[in-house]
Amino acid sequence: MNNLFKRILMFFTFVPLILLFVFVFVGYGHLALQIATIVLSIGLAVETAQVFGLWLSPNSEHQPSHSSSKVSRLFAIFLLSASPLVLKILENLEVIGNNWSIAVIVLEITLIFSWVVVRSQTVDAENNNAFLQAWLMIIVYPILGIYHFLLIINMHDSGLVIFAFLTIVFANDTLAYLSGILFGRNNTHVIKVSPNKSLAGFVGGLCTSIIFSAIFYFLMTDLFAPNLPLALVIGLVVGVSTILGDLFESVLKRGSGLKDSGSVIPGRGGLLDSCDSLIFSAPVFYYLHQAFNSGQVI
Repeated sequence: MNNLFKRILMFFTFVPLILLFVFVFVGYGHLALQIATIVLSIGLAVETAQVFGLWLSPNSEHQPSHSSSKVSRLFAIFLLSASPLVLKILENLEVIGNNWSIAVIVLEITLIFSWVVVRSQTVDAENNNAFLQAWLMIIVYPILGIYHFLLIINMHDSGLVIFAFLTIVFANDTLAYLSGILFGRNNTHVIKVSPNKSLAGFVGGLCTSIIFSAIFYFLMTDLFAPNLPLALVIGLVVGVSTILGDLFESVLKRGSGLKDSGSVIPGRGGLLDSCDSLIFSAPVFYYLHQAFNSGQVI
């Protein structure tokens, strides 16, 4: 089964599932989608840990950890990724007040810094710096990205907004791939860290985001953006952030010597390989939407 066929199969598998979550399972403020998002975030955090070598022994870059160490780290990753997002869902549901989730993220970062100080007594500085980088990246990279996706879910008329955002992001990714296949044979190696990606792919993906932004503006006037130029700005900036998200993950994988972040999605690799663009673009989309439609954001 070639890679293109696998991607097409995954497209027709996940798109109906996403539509169900966005437009059918809408009770309690899209609670089903929010819970699914937390499950996704845990998987993304685990793959990020793998990219940064957290399954290796704390005293060696080449020796695998003992099973007890792996279990403790997996449990720590679960708490680190799930805790602020669960609190954010409770905030969205107005069960608790705002800012609890942000407080937990700040607390987690403080605890990581404190633990690095403790480890410095027994571990060399280079290993300790790698440890700090790995744990901080779990928070800064997938968790903050997913956190902002939960903010998007809590927007006014969020079903339509979520659909527009996901379409702009994943249409960019899909059309970039197809444009690269059709027109990119002679313009690859544009970016050193991802030599198979082509200039035609970048242009095709970016144009797709801008076109879909214009379409959504005409379909959702005064919801998506207050005027067409601002809608095009959303498409342009989100399109660029989508491409940067893909390239950033390529940088991380190349630095770790990995081809894919995992193997759970046929034709795509790991969860991180499929959601790298969403992680980068969710904060960008949220703050642009908030700036352009501030009266409609809850």
